[in-house]
Amino acid sequence: MTTGSESGSPTSGGEPEPTFADVMNSFSLDSGRGRRKRKKQRDQQPGNDKAEAPEAPQAEQAPPAPQPTPSPQPAPAPPPQPEYPARPASLFDSSPGSGFFEPVQPAQPSRPVPFRREEPEIHPAEETAVVRPYALTGGRTKARVALELETLISVQDAVLARLDAGALTVQFEHRSIMEECRTPRSVAEIAALLRVPIGVARVLISDAADAGLVTVHRTMSTNDDAEAHLMLMERVLSGLRRL
Repeated sequence: MTTGSESGSPTSGGEPEPTFADVMNSFSLDSGRGRRKRKKQRDQQPGNDKAEAPEAPQAEQAPPAPQPTPSPQPAPAPPPQPEYPARPASLFDSSPGSGFFEPVQPAQPSRPVPFRREEPEIHPAEETAVVRPYALTGGRTKARVALELETLISVQDAVLARLDAGALTVQFEHRSIMEECRTPRSVAEIAALLRVPIGVARVLISDAADAGLVTVHRTMSTNDDAEAHLMLMERVLSGLRRL
């Protein structure tokens, strides 16, 4: 027994329903190949607008133009300082008439000037003439006249007059002694002024005294006045005892 829904039987509309076989037969194996072939033939036709045009060569890119150097911008102005209201005057303000003054900064102490010792000026003759001290005395070291350090030496006025007139011809050392002894001077002073040892000064003064150029004043310490010196010491001692 068959029903109306079986294959090959007509439907209610009068047309038979397609079966699975009919659907498979509708697809042919070369249906797609034919369509591709026809499409290729259309593309190869000269009047086809769909033909792809050859790509135009890209234009060579020009090097970028140098950018202008930016000009230096001026420094921004500093922000304005805020204005503070004036501080009201108080009792301790250093204003004229208030009795208070600003402290004065202490002065910086000045650096002391280094002390420079002034060298005595040397006469050119003394600087160039280098003579041994005892060569001035001919090698003698002992004076013929007893001369102490405190013995005074002077020159008489008559001898000075002849020296000033040029009537005397004396050695350079003797002339130096006479010039220094215009006022009485001790042997120690003469040695210091002539810059010679005390022994050399004694020999030179002794030679000048023998020549009558200078006068030697005797002192209490000489041997001839030993008794007077002793008496003086006794008087001083007795005076000290009475005190």
